[in-house]
Amino acid sequence: MIELDLRGEVVAVSVNHRSMEAPSPTHVDLDSFYRAYQRFATLLQEGQIELTLRPGELVAFDNRRVLHGRAGFELTERRHLQGCYIDMDAIWSAARQATSK
Repeated sequence: MIELDLRGEVVAVSVNHRSMEAPSPTHVDLDSFYRAYQRFATLLQEGQIELTLRPGELVAFDNRRVLHGRAGFELTERRHLQGCYIDMDAIWSAARQATSK
């Protein structure tokens, strides 16, 4: 759910309650796990931002650093969503090359 790098810094947060599976009870204290999971789920509800995009508007975010989802909607008009993905290793590599010249 929370991925850390070698320094203990958060790299990614991934949550999907529908495919959540309890950890093996031989490796984890399940009571502690579920208390922590419930607290985490509560924290996810705090600080929410809700956007309604208008035609021509764009929202961009780091998919590994921002938890996101959408509310249900009634299909009353045509909708279009275009996804775009960037390989961050390629971006960081290009930035290092540009600054080393």
